[in-house]
Amino acid sequence: MAYINRDLEEKIKSASEEYACILITGARQVGKSTVLKQLMDGLNETESQLINMRYFQEKTQTEVAKTLGISQVQVSRLEKKLLLQMRNAIDNKSN
Repeated sequence: MAYINRDLEEKIKSASEEYACILITGARQVGKSTVLKQLMDGLNETESQLINMRYFQEKTQTEVAKTLGISQVQVSRLEKKLLLQMRNAIDNKSN
């Protein structure tokens, strides 16, 4: 089983509830963790761009929307969905 940083794991688990810059905080503390890399590798190009822009480039949802050519509401919904998927993936790895 891949190494899972418990601090990052807990932050991603709570991200779907808190829904703000939690993922980047954990990623900066850990660097490129195995779990984060695996999660990012599982995303399609648009999803990966969204996470990178929001949590590594610290762009607003409006800025991401303009870059991706979608609405801010779509960014918000997709971001929430992705954070929940990442949380569930970590939950499954923990069990």
